[in-house]
Amino acid sequence: MGWMDQRSLQREVLDEQNVGIEKIIPSLRFMRWVNRWLGGADAVLDCFDHTPGLGREFTVLDLGTGSGDIPLAIQRWAKKRKRTVQITAIDSNPRLIEYAQKHSAHPHIRYLCHSAFQLEQLGLFDYITASMFFHHLPDERIVELLEKMFQNCRRGFLVNDLYRHPIAYCVVALLTALSFDPVLFHDAKLSVRRGFREADALNYREWSGIDQLRIKQRPGFRLTMSCRH
Repeated sequence: MGWMDQRSLQREVLDEQNVGIEKIIPSLRFMRWVNRWLGGADAVLDCFDHTPGLGREFTVLDLGTGSGDIPLAIQRWAKKRKRTVQITAIDSNPRLIEYAQKHSAHPHIRYLCHSAFQLEQLGLFDYITASMFFHHLPDERIVELLEKMFQNCRRGFLVNDLYRHPIAYCVVALLTALSFDPVLFHDAKLSVRRGFREADALNYREWSGIDQLRIKQRPGFRLTMSCRH
């Protein structure tokens, strides 16, 4: 068995609720850069571009929003296409919500400190997205959250995360080594080891009972799981 065949269960520094924001700012900046230039945001925006009958106005719930860069990218996309998108972006870490409110503010984005596992308390949304969030979760919690997303979206959901591959690990290790930041270097490599392969996603489809879950490998070592009602 290869060393990347199974997901790592080791926790990242970013997963610690009491970690100081100053320790993870380099990681947040790196994730914003990766999402912008290495396909993270494109995976979400392409999904909306290829959704038939999207409409001029719709709502989105973004789970585990982190620095808020994905909701902001959706708003930029919507402006170019003359669409109106009301986004609620949640994260259970209050420090990340404060960071997102400061660095990704937008009149049509509402940031809330709220658990993704209580998303039903927020009502129904047309679409639910989760980017670079699922790899922080163990398998059983992933299945639970997929079921909640399926039940609480009117039109569909998208999970956008890392594809677990040795080349991705090496690239991330090289890029983050240049930062000379030990937390970023540790977490970025571990994020890849906690990422996914098609076999993982097929298991989640079976265990959740969401037969229409679509699995796709994308450029930039990304894997998406999506569903349309």
